[in-house]
Amino acid sequence: MKKIFSLFAAVLFAGSMMAIDFTLTSASSVTKDGVTVTFAKGDGNNDPAWYDNGLRLYASNTVTVASATPITAITFNWEKQGQKAFNTATASTGSYTHPTEPGQGTWTGSATSVTFTLGATGQLQLNTFSVIVGEGGGEGGQGGGEGGQGGQVAADTLTCAQAAEQALAGKTDEVIIKGYVTEMVEEWSTYKNVSFWMADAKGGDNTFEAFRVKCETAAEAPTVGALVWVKGKLTKYTKNDVTIPETSAGGSFGILVKGEEVAPAQNLGAKTIAEFLQLKNKRDTCILTGVVSNIVSTEYGNFDLTDESGTVYVYGLLTAAGESKQFESLDVEEGDTLTLKALYNEYNGAGQVKNGIFVSVKKGEGVEGETISIEITDGVIYTDAVATDGWWQISGENDDYYVSLSNGNEITQAAGTYTVDDLDAEYSFIYDYAADAYVELASGSVKLVIAENGVVTAEGQFVGSDGNTYDLKIVYTEPEAKNTKTLVMTGLFDIEESEIEGVTYSTLTIAGSTEDESTLQLMIADATEAVGEYTEEDLYFNYSGIYDAETDEEAYIYKATIKVEAAGEGLYTLTADLLCYNNVLYKVTMALEEYTDGIESTTVAGKALKAIQNGTVVIEKSNVLYNINGQTIR
Repeated sequence: MKKIFSLFAAVLFAGSMMAIDFTLTSASSVTKDGVTVTFAKGDGNNDPAWYDNGLRLYASNTVTVASATPITAITFNWEKQGQKAFNTATASTGSYTHPTEPGQGTWTGSATSVTFTLGATGQLQLNTFSVIVGEGGGEGGQGGGEGGQGGQVAADTLTCAQAAEQALAGKTDEVIIKGYVTEMVEEWSTYKNVSFWMADAKGGDNTFEAFRVKCETAAEAPTVGALVWVKGKLTKYTKNDVTIPETSAGGSFGILVKGEEVAPAQNLGAKTIAEFLQLKNKRDTCILTGVVSNIVSTEYGNFDLTDESGTVYVYGLLTAAGESKQFESLDVEEGDTLTLKALYNEYNGAGQVKNGIFVSVKKGEGVEGETISIEITDGVIYTDAVATDGWWQISGENDDYYVSLSNGNEITQAAGTYTVDDLDAEYSFIYDYAADAYVELASGSVKLVIAENGVVTAEGQFVGSDGNTYDLKIVYTEPEAKNTKTLVMTGLFDIEESEIEGVTYSTLTIAGSTEDESTLQLMIADATEAVGEYTEEDLYFNYSGIYDAETDEEAYIYKATIKVEAAGEGLYTLTADLLCYNNVLYKVTMALEEYTDGIESTTVAGKALKAIQNGTVVIEKSNVLYNINGQTIR
């Protein structure tokens, strides 16, 4: 059953608020949407000055913010200038919290003018800040005047219940939401964001989630009980049949009233992996030591870590300085004993380490491997007809493994022997279904033989990154129509443009399904409208295929004749003959309409198309499945 979130009927905050964002370009006073900000010498010796990297404020300078509409919150993004001391600042009225190091300074109150005065020692630098005007009101009370329009998002302040209701209804407006923090979902990390649940009453039920709102430092993060405002675009996210109303990532927030005092995060010391997983502590770190295996990303550092008590997946390993994408520089290999600082995280309900911090590594003896024979008799070989550089690839699967080999930049297939150095590592690998892990090819070679009858054989031996030796044989035979099936479908299409290195590309995407949930996905290059005739040469090979529900089989398209015609107001028909690598000729008829935001994407076709647009399509086994929020949709 889908969980239905309770929506509170009572409106606890009334009134209208407007967030105004400022980006400075000089030391002159600036006015925007009725708010004027002035920078002055004050009792100091130097006037504020503009440099290429921002506005420099000297000792005893002043910043005055004035507005006819009451100002209720100001957030300065203070920066440090060179080696000069990071100065302090005080406010003439209201409540102001100044950071002890570069970060956010937050003022709250209700005034038409407030002046900030720097301390007698040091400097500050300022580029951006935001001002909120308009009274937010109190419980059961009314707020102040309406915010002005122009230049930025202006919107009535929503309660958490109102925001949840609108998000669940499919609205995607940018709004301001006011409420209390009820639970921290993601604590601050080096990605400089936080996620938290909100409610309209302090200590209330989780009602709306602020998802990955920007937060420069850990000190600026809110705590449970804080009264906050959040600005962002409404959206909703479904996981495990639960739909969560939230803001899209990248929004902003400010603290109006501080929450509970929280003790600083601490390191709990050395723990076994079993103890770490049992603690489920998302705030404090532990020290873990184990043997590295199944490395699946050498850029971020994603792998398994095992000790005598169990195994945990590490999703990202940072340097000791907190730098990401530097895994290769750490010289960590499978079989090594690694010590890291770990913070607990969960994915699909399973505990894992997210963004562990490197401590030390002890080089191992390597992984003792075995010899594994993989023979595939129904391989696939193709040239990507629409790739800008062109390449060929031979691939296939059996019950235990999926194997892919590609010679990278050769435009046509060619017989010969290829070593690991000749292959394209991105498209040359072994996937172990039982271990749910990718095996990189460390050394070895493959011989490609093309017979006169068109049969292609790839045969060779490789040593994998798991230490095993793989004897491979893949045989490809040109597909033929040994069976014919008729599919009647309904579907959606969408046309999107993208720009790569100054060149604009237009792509037509079609996704449809039958009543028994057989599905067809087509991605057509350089199509500016749906109506037209297309062949296999127009298709993006990796993103075009059929799932046959009757046989629970997936297949790429080998040959295709496709025709799309207009069939009335907003309606179209698709007819196609598709010869696939499973030796089946599919004769497809599809009723089509254009995808719009108003169409509820609960159908198979709708989910598939949405997945394509969101970039969440993944390749599994021999064809395309749709992975949406962790759920595989055929």
